[in-house]
Amino acid sequence: FFFTTHNDTIHTTSATPAASTTIAFVQSQESLSKEKIPLQGLDYYVHEDLVGTEPSVDALTAPPQGRIAIYRWDANKKPDHDNIDDGTSSSDYSDTSLRLLQALGEAARRAIDESLPRTGAVLLRGIPARTAEEFTVFWEACKSSKRDKEAKVWDEMEYVNFGRPRLKESGVDTATNIPPSLTLNLHNETSYNPIRPSRIALYCIQQASTGGESTIAWNEDVTKQVPKELIQYIRDHGGIMYERKYRDASMDTTENKNNKNAISSPALSKQLAVSWQEKCQAKTRKEAEDYWLHHGFQKDHLIWESDGTLCVRNVETGFVANPQNKDELLWFNNLDTVGVCADGSGRPPNDLLKQYQANRWKAVYAFRLEPGDWLVIDNMRVQHGRLPYPVGETRRLLTVLTK
Repeated sequence: FFFTTHNDTIHTTSATPAASTTIAFVQSQESLSKEKIPLQGLDYYVHEDLVGTEPSVDALTAPPQGRIAIYRWDANKKPDHDNIDDGTSSSDYSDTSLRLLQALGEAARRAIDESLPRTGAVLLRGIPARTAEEFTVFWEACKSSKRDKEAKVWDEMEYVNFGRPRLKESGVDTATNIPPSLTLNLHNETSYNPIRPSRIALYCIQQASTGGESTIAWNEDVTKQVPKELIQYIRDHGGIMYERKYRDASMDTTENKNNKNAISSPALSKQLAVSWQEKCQAKTRKEAEDYWLHHGFQKDHLIWESDGTLCVRNVETGFVANPQNKDELLWFNNLDTVGVCADGSGRPPNDLLKQYQANRWKAVYAFRLEPGDWLVIDNMRVQHGRLPYPVGETRRLLTVLTK
């Protein structure tokens, strides 16, 4: 069926009467691939203590029909060039495709607003943006939704990770750039920060020929796989403390350029080996502190060490209230990668963490994103990740976050 609202109709004004043109996404009843994806022999981007922990399942399948709301748009319905009321004239655009991308962005927003609260994940397919520049046109129209006066503007949010800033294409973040041979564990984006994005959206520009499947899991399902002893342990020990250390680039020596964080996992250690000047795009300590304060960190959790290293800490509970049921707490942390108990007792018992790392896969689904696919996720309810793909191949995804 067509997903439409009273704002979906774009009227023409030619001398000859013309039928109205509708830009709408069609909610598809299609199922994602039923092919099983094997999990044997995976290398993980995780804390060193959990390396080698095998999943408790042998293979993953795609989410069942209806778990993700899937939309496609009708390629035969294109907007009239001169009559999209977006505050601009047709002379501002050199290519009809830009108008099409804007109209699709607004139609996508309406589909997302309708389905995301219900499902937690929306997949829009066949979007004709083949470059980061084209995606930006689509994204700007989606987040602002100028033609829908009742829609609230989505405020874009900066990505603040532990380590190096992400690479960008045309001002848009690319997906996590870990080595393709590694599995990116399921996670809620920046659950280790005081302020987290409410939504994360991944747009596929280019997919590897094989592998590279996106993984997805609903937090309520993941929470059921967490050992009750681990949940209680975190509560008893005051929650989770996350600590980041950034060296002083002005004092760089071969030794000082090494990762300052207490993590020996090679891939993770390399990602975290960054100066505070690079991380915060700052020249002075005051500018570096302002960067972290702007992102919700407390002044007394910004600690300057004697060699100029900046230590940034915050404590989180490790859980979040289910947006659909405030009485239910959902597992919401990055303990598989970083974090220790807030009371200073170190990491939780390794056997509990390994049990969680193995069993969490029971809640995970996987499917391939193809070029033109846009996966939009409620970051407070749904986790995402990525399976490995062949070294030497290219997989390009763009990432946007909203408050």
